[in-house]
Amino acid sequence: MNTDKAASLKAKLDVERAQANTAFEASLKTHRQEAHRTFDNATAAAEDKFRDGMRKLEAEEAAGKKDDAFKAAALPLIKWLCENENPHQVVIVSPTSAELLQMTRCTGQILDYVRG
Repeated sequence: MNTDKAASLKAKLDVERAQANTAFEASLKTHRQEAHRTFDNATAAAEDKFRDGMRKLEAEEAAGKKDDAFKAAALPLIKWLCENENPHQVVIVSPTSAELLQMTRCTGQILDYVRG
């Protein structure tokens, strides 16, 4: 009878062990899926940040090229002004004209009425 009891307990233990293994495997699968989801979300966020950084860098590069082009266009006029006119003259350039002006009076910078 002891052997029957032992066999019964062993069978019961085997069933419980199988159930525990099944529960563990299901839990492990769930955790792996969550880890993959978290990793995928983190990867997507990092890719978005990278793309935003690249767009910003490209915009800054384009602005830098525009600044360089403006400077290249202005340098010949600045050179001409320095070689041909006095230091009290300025040039105002618009899309339709260029004006050479000479300062006759100047107050200097007045900040009394500037709000800030």
